[in-house]
Amino acid sequence: MLTKSDLQSLLQCPRKLWLDQHRPDLIPGDDPAMYRRANDGNIVGAKAREQLGRDFIWPAAMGDKATAAANAQGLLAAAPDKPAAEVPLVREGLYARADALLPDATGYILRETKASTFPLKEDKVTPAAPKDHHLDDVAIQAWVLETSGLTLARA
Repeated sequence: MLTKSDLQSLLQCPRKLWLDQHRPDLIPGDDPAMYRRANDGNIVGAKAREQLGRDFIWPAAMGDKATAAANAQGLLAAAPDKPAAEVPLVREGLYARADALLPDATGYILRETKASTFPLKEDKVTPAAPKDHHLDDVAIQAWVLETSGLTLARA
């Protein structure tokens, strides 16, 4: 099963995906910068979940991605008015996790959170356009979400 991260590696560099899949031993294991980014991501994820309030759906992580996605679909169907965090989705052999799904009258609002700094214009205050890899990230999640049978209101 391919993941959203696999597709992003392919878009960045086909050789990166090949190395990720076939030679993970060549990826440095003790990289302090990678550890810091992962830790920052965990902190940002916790802050994003706090914004959802106390009563939100947070599907349990499971070893089998297809089973996790099916379980999440059931939880969403049982409580369509609740927001959800880190929702596993699978469609046509592609796995992605939606950072946050917020219920809306016309479907779900897909919210992506990033630990990286959003690009700013020269005034250092006004948001600039998102980077291409951020758009790819959201587009992949949106496709998996919509083709999984959930309605996307906006992203």
